Amino acid sequence: KNDSGEYIDPFNGVSDIRSRILRHTTSAFEEDPLRVIRLARFRASLDFKIHPTTFSLAMKMIERGDLDELSDERIIAEITKVAQYGSWEVVYDFFFCLESMGALWQVKFFREHIDRSVVGILKNKLGFSDVVDIDILFAIIMSKKAEEETRFTSTASQIRRVATKLQIAYATGTVADLYEFAIANRNWGQKIVDLHQLIFLMSGEFSVDRVECMYDTMRSVLCVDANYVQEMNDNSLVGRQIGEELRRVRIAKIYEHMSQN
Repeated sequence: KNDSGEYIDPFNGVSDIRSRILRHTTSAFEEDPLRVIRLARFRASLDFKIHPTTFSLAMKMIERGDLDELSDERIIAEITKVAQYGSWEVVYDFFFCLESMGALWQVKFFREHIDRSVVGILKNKLGFSDVVDIDILFAIIMSKKAEEETRFTSTASQIRRVATKLQIAYATGTVADLYEFAIANRNWGQKIVDLHQLIFLMSGEFSVDRVECMYDTMRSVLCVDANYVQEMNDNSLVGRQIGEELRRVRIAKIYEHMSQN
């Protein structure tokens, strides 16, 4: 403001703020490609509109490959900031904006590390009252390649692996796959992944009742060891025989539980 209290506003910023518009001021916007990611973040978090000329410039920078020079760490930091707003609507709007610009299939980071179906998946989360958990968010958006090559967080990778195994077991419906899932997660009580997280990850794609049933089945299967090992020893089973018999007992228990439910 000047001495008279008037705004010094050569770019008409006051008018844009009142109209809730995000608009770049000069071509200097292009000097840092991360501004495109921030543009999507501000659009989602502030609920502003992006001016068409700014949106067009962002698309031009994406198509030109400017964002490919950004490190994974800088982009991950922006996604983390989006999660910290605590709203799944903000997260959805952020990725929807990036998709609209073409970033999800043209920018190297998103192309290699983010599941391109993320917008549709996140749309199914709209209306959830849960505060956004950063690990759950990364578990949702990570592709298999991202899981293998980029450990965004160890917990997110763990959640993704568990959910993927459960999805395979769910799709096949065979006791063998459920058994393999149980073995892979035999220390279930010590895992970060719980029923609530799995239902949140898989809602919109699978029956919640079925996921709950499978989760309960896994927990029951992991409890059989103590009950049966002594009995196997009493029957003079040793070494590999115990393992084979325990496998049969576990599969039978899975079958029984799933048949009843």
